[in-house]
Amino acid sequence: MIIRITAPPAVTAIIRITTSAAVTAVQVLVVSLLLFSAGDAPAAEFDTHGFVDSHYGVRLGEPHDFITSRTRARIESWMCEGETWAYLSVNATEDGVVTGEKGIELREAFVEYVADSWDLRVGRQIIVWGKADGVAITDIICPRDYAEFFAAEYDDTRIPVDAAKWRYLGNSFDLEFIWLPRFIPATFPQQGSPWFRETGFPAGVHVEYQAVSEPELNLENGEFAAKASIYTSAVDLAVSCFRTWHDTPTAYREVVSQGDSVRVSFRPEYERTVLYGAELSKPWGDVVLRAEAAYFTGLCFEPADELSEEMFERDVLKWMVGADWSPGGNWIVTVQFVDGFILDYEEAIADDEHSMLVTTSVSKTFLRESLELSGITYLGMSDNDMYARMAADYELADALHLSVGVDVLSGDGGRFGAYDDNDQIWVRAKYSF
Repeated sequence: MIIRITAPPAVTAIIRITTSAAVTAVQVLVVSLLLFSAGDAPAAEFDTHGFVDSHYGVRLGEPHDFITSRTRARIESWMCEGETWAYLSVNATEDGVVTGEKGIELREAFVEYVADSWDLRVGRQIIVWGKADGVAITDIICPRDYAEFFAAEYDDTRIPVDAAKWRYLGNSFDLEFIWLPRFIPATFPQQGSPWFRETGFPAGVHVEYQAVSEPELNLENGEFAAKASIYTSAVDLAVSCFRTWHDTPTAYREVVSQGDSVRVSFRPEYERTVLYGAELSKPWGDVVLRAEAAYFTGLCFEPADELSEEMFERDVLKWMVGADWSPGGNWIVTVQFVDGFILDYEEAIADDEHSMLVTTSVSKTFLRESLELSGITYLGMSDNDMYARMAADYELADALHLSVGVDVLSGDGGRFGAYDDNDQIWVRAKYSF
């Protein structure tokens, strides 16, 4: 539901609280009150912290408008008594560019019980998998928020999920089981956003989109994940499995000729897929070697012919190899190679057989680590496109940081080249408390 609060013309807030989020919050508060009132109240620990940040970005080219204009406040509170924890995180956001990114929303709200060899966390939470840096391979438990695309920090693109997560914690071996009762889809830029792109069709083609319906809330439609991890002094290994819904709908189409015109009706549906994953990391002197792979079953791909109704269901292997190098002098260098490979490929598929990507990251701190200079690049090898960010972050005071940077996107197409006119210079201030 949406609750609107009347405010002066200069301040308008829209509080958006989904039913599931409200239920989760109530459950957390009720359970927490029961737990803490049952014992000695003074023995319970309580802490609150958070931050306020503002991020503004201006397009380098015409018309030199704002691509990013966002102010956000986050409050994080936790309570602990014995082995039981309760955590609550709330965001308040005012965005002058992206429609819908305004108001107060529940970010995380969960209760966690920690025993000697296992723990259980129930509620809204963020779950991170994988070894890749800034690229999602097996890290798909949380769907993605692409509303601001590259203007947002990578960690902020994860959408929290309602889940129950149980872990067995051994000395060198962990087991993890996750149940997600409710499907949450990825979100994408809406019309009017600088990150929105129209789908191009030939002249004379009328396009219409049917509403997409999410899987019903029942036990059969739940998502289940399991992961086993081994930790040794020589290497860390993990294998995983995730039975989920693909968080981007498949756009099935019906093409009808009407005289000199053509009508294309899209019927989007969410489809099941299973991920089988593997992770590896190994220290080697000043270098940490990393590798990760994910095998996806039954992903659907659109035809290269825009007026064809044929869809292609294929398995996909996505993998990454990378290295982190710390040569000293406060330098950190990261290099990764990523590829997404469509099995049983046909030329009639719109996507390329391989989606190869090279990422690099270099950072160094100065002035007793109060100043950090960094640069990252994403090079699309298949589409010859690129995304690069150069940034400087300075600690003005113990809790106050000021950052400035430049984002450059280039190419004739592909994931980055489609936003070639969205190069921007930006500034961000963050105060933590």
